Amino acid sequence: MSRALLFVALVAILAIGYSKECHCVFKPPTAGGVGVPDSAKVGALDYVCGVMSCAPIQWGGKYSEPNTLEYRASWAIDAYFQKHISDMHSCDFNGIAKVACDCQCQLNPAVNTTKDELNDIIDTVCNQIDSDCSPIQEGGSHFEPNEPKAHAAWAIDYWYHLFPWSKEACGFNGAALLTPEIKCRRG
Repeated sequence: MSRALLFVALVAILAIGYSKECHCVFKPPTAGGVGVPDSAKVGALDYVCGVMSCAPIQWGGKYSEPNTLEYRASWAIDAYFQKHISDMHSCDFNGIAKVACDCQCQLNPAVNTTKDELNDIIDTVCNQIDSDCSPIQEGGSHFEPNEPKAHAAWAIDYWYHLFPWSKEACGFNGAALLTPEIKCRRG
C-alpha cells in the first residue's frame, strides 16, 4: 500500500509541473565566457513562432521593443514555456535554456546608488505606459518607508516581474541584480 501511495504522489508531482513564478531563460555563459550562439537563439525563435503566435513581439506589438534578437528570442522561449508549463521539458530548446524560479530583482548592495539615481530608476519604471506604481504612491501598500531607496527597490522588482524573460529587466546600469544569483543567472 505504501508503494502505491508513493507512486501516486510522484505522478501528482510530475503532473503539476512548474509554478507561474518560473520562467524559461537562456543559459548563462560558461566559465570560458561562451554563451548561447545567436544561431541557436534564431532557431528557438523560429520554432516558437512556427507553433504559436508571436504577435506581441512583432512590429507594433506590446513587447516589440527593444527590437533585438536577445529580447525577442527570450520572450519567445518563455512564452512557449508558460503555454506548456506542465511539460517538464518545455524549456529545453536543445539544451540552450533553463528554468529559473522564484527570482527577485533587488538593489545591488555593492553599488552606492545616489538619491538622484534612485529617483531616475523610479521615474524610468513609473513613466511607462503599462506600469502601475500606485503601491509606492501615498496611501499605497509600499509607500512606507517613504524614501527613494525603498521605492526604487520596489520599482526594480516590479519592472523585472513585468519582463521576467529579459535579462535587461534587472539591470539598471548595475544598480540591480537578480537573486538568488546562481539559480537566476541567465545568458
